[in-house]
Amino acid sequence: MGSGLAVVETALVLPDMQIRAPRDGYPEGEQTGALEAVYRYAEDNAPWNYVVQIGDFLDLPYFSKHKTNTAGQKYALQCWDEDRERGKTWLNRFGRLGDRRYLIEGNHDFRAVQYAKENPHLKTLVDMSAYVKEAGWKWVPYWTTDITVKIGKAEFGHGMLTNKYHAEAHARRYLGANFFYGHVHDVQSYTPAVRGLGQVPITQSMGC
Repeated sequence: MGSGLAVVETALVLPDMQIRAPRDGYPEGEQTGALEAVYRYAEDNAPWNYVVQIGDFLDLPYFSKHKTNTAGQKYALQCWDEDRERGKTWLNRFGRLGDRRYLIEGNHDFRAVQYAKENPHLKTLVDMSAYVKEAGWKWVPYWTTDITVKIGKAEFGHGMLTNKYHAEAHARRYLGANFFYGHVHDVQSYTPAVRGLGQVPITQSMGC
């Protein structure tokens, strides 16, 4: 006869990191001190059933159409090699803390996907999906396909909307879901009125 108690699973969810090595007069993209503090907390409370990185794991400015890069393709590939190794260190560290690991595609991660698409001869060199899988994480192509990660009654995606009412806008996009996202680098929540669910859903951004 069962105890009747619900099984509780834990998830470590990591918002936008935008990892980038310091170069060209700019500092590193990630907040190393904050990440170290988060890692110590996560390690002290390990193991986790799930580890989810919610998108914009790498910054990838040299693949962005919004940036001008006079050094060209050779320079971009050199930066890519440096940054993916820098990112792999964090993937390995956080990856040790849980067996089910997901990395969600954000708009910054999509820069690599788009760059490979526009330069098919570089597809084997610039492959975000392969990079993530090699580190032992599951790649979730959210920005490309709107696929989310569902854990129990919670749903995770990078987020796509950035106006000042973004929590409400995401609540309408994922109506009825308890949706948690990054992208906007702030914390905002919204609870929509949804009839017939038997529960009150929440949509919330997770800061940075």
